[in-house]
Parts: sequence; C-alpha cells; structure tokens
Amino acid sequence: AVFERVGDDRSGRTARARSDGIDAPELCQAHGETARAALVAHVLGQRVQLRVRRHDDYGRALARVRLHGQDVGAWLVSRGHAWSYRYRT
Repeated sequence: AVFERVGDDRSGRTARARSDGIDAPELCQAHGETARAALVAHVLGQRVQLRVRRHDDYGRALARVRLHGQDVGAWLVSRGHAWSYRYRT
C-alpha cells in the first residue's frame, strides 16, 4: 500500500511512503482492486501518521501508518487484503 501526503503547513512538499511490514496485491493482480478500494474507503480524507522506519533497496520510504492509533497495515492484514512479512519463511 502506498500513501501520499500532499503538502503540509510547514513544507508544502509531497511525501510518499510504502506501508512497512506488509505485502498487498498489485492493482493488476487478483484482489488488487478490492484491496485498494478497502484501503481508500478506510483512510481517504483522514489524517494518518507516517513513521518512516527505513528505505528499501530502491530508496523508497517504508513507514508504519497509523489512523486514530491503529496500525493500517495490521488492519489490511486482519481483513485479508494484505499479508504480513512476519509470517514469511
């Protein structure tokens, strides 16, 4: 899941981050559009907190995303829209 923040009161810059710790299907894959629609319905228009934890091999920011104190990645996993890296072998 990719989150984008368009400007804030301090910088006016756009920031993008991928949700750390989960794998969600791409839009072109099975269930991809459903997963995206669920995420959009859950967070669109809401203020989320992004805490960048690291950057991947391509330089993309990987962040924990919270909405009202709830981890959005965990929310996606709990509803079957993503998989947790924690359980990969």
